[in-house]
Amino acid sequence: LNRRRREKDLIRLSKVTERLVESEMPLDPTNELELAAGACLVWDPNVVVQVMPKFSLLVASALVEICGVAGSIQRGKIGSEATTRRMMGGFDEEELAVFGMNRGPGTEAEKADGVVKAYATGLFGVEWVDEKAQVEGWEVAVGVLYRVRGGRETSGKLLTQLELTSKERVEKLLTYCGENNLEDEASEIAASFAERLSGTTSYGDSLHFFALANDRFSLHNILTKLTTSSLLHSTPSPAPSSLDPVLSDLLKTPTSIPSPILRFELSGYATLRNFYESRDSGDHRRAVNALVAV
Repeated sequence: LNRRRREKDLIRLSKVTERLVESEMPLDPTNELELAAGACLVWDPNVVVQVMPKFSLLVASALVEICGVAGSIQRGKIGSEATTRRMMGGFDEEELAVFGMNRGPGTEAEKADGVVKAYATGLFGVEWVDEKAQVEGWEVAVGVLYRVRGGRETSGKLLTQLELTSKERVEKLLTYCGENNLEDEASEIAASFAERLSGTTSYGDSLHFFALANDRFSLHNILTKLTTSSLLHSTPSPAPSSLDPVLSDLLKTPTSIPSPILRFELSGYATLRNFYESRDSGDHRRAVNALVAV
């Protein structure tokens, strides 16, 4: 079935091409879009790279990738940067040109990759590509950049500039960073979102994301604030009825917390809450033990 569909597509394309060639009305030389479309049919790389982006980055990017696979447009070799620097680092631009490896910004490969990067960058500004399927613009963009030389570094920079609109988006971003060894970017994203939450009563989420960012200073400040408030009022702060679900889970199962920094910082505060709980329930022996531990 797939082969039949491809054959039909090729027949349709062939008929369009024949109609253009045999037409008594040639392409309008004053219409840049018509000239660009005609040049694309004969794989003119200059038009694909320099003219088509004016009309549609999507079409231009698709053409660059198709032409790159077909071999009619040069593309940068993904993952070759480090090897090139190590082996050819001693040559100047003229010597590299002899090998066809110019580093200058005007090379055909860099211009072609630039079109794809521009399209992917634009996708980062699109909230939903498919809201029903929960596919965001950046998720498609990183896939496009994966096929561009230097795309991994570009995607890392752009990911940290995304607006952190929800916890779900942040967790999705952190999962992607974790799967692609973008540790620094993951820390920056987690810290930025935790900072946004620091002025709210979502203490559990704040602690969770500061722990992911390995920010011990901020973790210590939050828990010191909660401990101090509890001591001043001689009652747990926040009250058990006001605990957010994440902080409640952290206090119930502290040994299961993956971050050793958060486990350590949380221990004193959790034990103090145990003291108040035991005291108020009349379990004085347990309360004394908790107080000594604090």
